[in-house]
Amino acid sequence: MRKVIIFTINLIIISLLMMCSDDNNIGVVTEIYSGESSVKSPKWTADGERVLFTDGGALYFIDSDGSNLTEIPMINKNEDELVIYSCSISNDGRYIAFSAVEINRGLSEIYLISSEGGEPVKLVEAGEDDNYHSPVWSYDDEWIYFLRSYDSSIWRIRPDGTDMSSIDIFSVSNPFYSIKCSNDGRYILLEYFDDINKKNDMLIGAIDNSEEWEVVDDRYFSSDEKDPCYSPDDRWVCFSYGFELFIVSSDGSGVPVKITEHDYGGCGGATPLCYLDMMPDWSPDGQYIVFTTT
Repeated sequence: MRKVIIFTINLIIISLLMMCSDDNNIGVVTEIYSGESSVKSPKWTADGERVLFTDGGALYFIDSDGSNLTEIPMINKNEDELVIYSCSISNDGRYIAFSAVEINRGLSEIYLISSEGGEPVKLVEAGEDDNYHSPVWSYDDEWIYFLRSYDSSIWRIRPDGTDMSSIDIFSVSNPFYSIKCSNDGRYILLEYFDDINKKNDMLIGAIDNSEEWEVVDDRYFSSDEKDPCYSPDDRWVCFSYGFELFIVSSDGSGVPVKITEHDYGGCGGATPLCYLDMMPDWSPDGQYIVFTTT
């Protein structure tokens, strides 16, 4: 018998201040939102007071204590025709870049909207073989970086829609899944598919193409390392591995440390009910990480 399982996706905040300095590095978590299975891409605002996220065809703000859930109004948009997959708020808090798929076209494109709401502007339109996704802002809000899935390339564009171009940073050409810009404006953190080890992996590369390195040594993990993000000082990377979150030094020298843990008794094989901690984002003050979990 075939069953349909609907997961509830929760937005969680973990306090790094509550982590122990001895053997226990597991943080204290607080649920701030419970929604449908399409909740994705939580991002802190620059003041650390609110979290931006997407749920289906809408964008929302919620206060960090779980109060004041507010949908961002979009003019001339039918939620049944547009599904939002990822979003990123500018550092000055004025604009939101997001990737979305028009249901009738099935192509992912890049949009821009005021954080107060309004009519979304399509910055990057997909062609027949192109899909553009995973937009992120540069530290100075001068650029929006994003991915093109057709050839696994990194692109950037001005917020006014000008100067769109591809940039060649990494030596690998395997599928790219996500990117994050460092807060000092010098590096890009990449999640990609490692064709040799047959798993998702992480690289950091200089935007000026001067250097590149692996974030986690392959001896530590045998399966996917996903959804990486930088700490505010760029010294650390938080990422999802297996079903939980880890942090590691961004210079590639450290041993990953687990910061979330679940007593699910294992959920391999055909067992569908298990926890998945994903899509972390570090608060501007470095004290908290927001993420989604099932």
